[in-house]
Amino acid sequence: MPHLRHAVYEHLLQAEVRLNGVSSGVGIRSEDVDLDGLEELEVTTPLLKAFVTPRGGALCELDYLPARFNVMNTLRRYPESYHRKVDQSSVQEETTGSIHDVVHVKEPGLKDYLMVDTSARHSLLDRFFDLNSSVKELAQGKIQDQGTFDRQLFEVNTESDSIILSGQGIAFGQAFEVIKKISIQESILRFKVQVGHLGNQPVGGLYAIEFNFSLLGGHTDDRYYVVNGADDSKAHLDMMDQLEEVSSLALITEWEGLAIQLQFPTPTTVWRYPVQTVSSSESGFEKIYQSSAVLPVYNLKLSPGEKFSTTLDLELGSFDQSKC
Repeated sequence: MPHLRHAVYEHLLQAEVRLNGVSSGVGIRSEDVDLDGLEELEVTTPLLKAFVTPRGGALCELDYLPARFNVMNTLRRYPESYHRKVDQSSVQEETTGSIHDVVHVKEPGLKDYLMVDTSARHSLLDRFFDLNSSVKELAQGKIQDQGTFDRQLFEVNTESDSIILSGQGIAFGQAFEVIKKISIQESILRFKVQVGHLGNQPVGGLYAIEFNFSLLGGHTDDRYYVVNGADDSKAHLDMMDQLEEVSSLALITEWEGLAIQLQFPTPTTVWRYPVQTVSSSESGFEKIYQSSAVLPVYNLKLSPGEKFSTTLDLELGSFDQSKC
């Protein structure tokens, strides 16, 4: 459950701040945090703490320290043994047999949410899709990533206040290279991404950068999106659609007083959709909001030797509820 994971992170971050204090500047150190045999990078600033993994060249955790909040507190969806019962059941409760055999589904259509992820739901992941793909198809698991970069091991280099991730893989059946530079400021991560075509045939398709944010409530009025700073653009965090001409996209939780903002120097197409799971409890099966997937999407048309590049900023900060 997201709220249980959040409570654990909140107390761990509180304990770390009390034990270690707050960083006076930008710090970068390497450690195999999850004991998977790969050295992750731990990034600290006075306001942020982040972890970067070489697998996929991705952000696997991002904490806003003043709120003791991990904004990327989500999970990968796996097959579960009880999924078979959901697929075979209806909204009505079956009371024959043992109490352990009782099947109660709280809402219709839950089997449509039995999704399985092909990789961890980290952020800054590189995705490649066919040109006619849609956000709805992606949310429903009907299209596949045409690249291998989500599971590629990236080479990692560091500077005093930045991280450079370089990886080679396959996209659209051709060799590609992706270089991502993360420049670190007190409350901002600035990403510069370059996609280079190393193959021998022209390619065309969509390139997307996947982010996954968890603010705990998908359909509550105090947690919402704001697009380009416009009040009339407010939408719940379980919204699924394609946005055009996006200069800024904010995810806000009034309860914690926290805002996540993505900023694009050039107006960009953005896909957004909810990541949901089906959970089992004593009262039955129910749909659970886990996080919001946000993907800036770019048309990619490259000949051999050509490169595509883009930049974007990710900023975490306090949200003033009095201005709502």
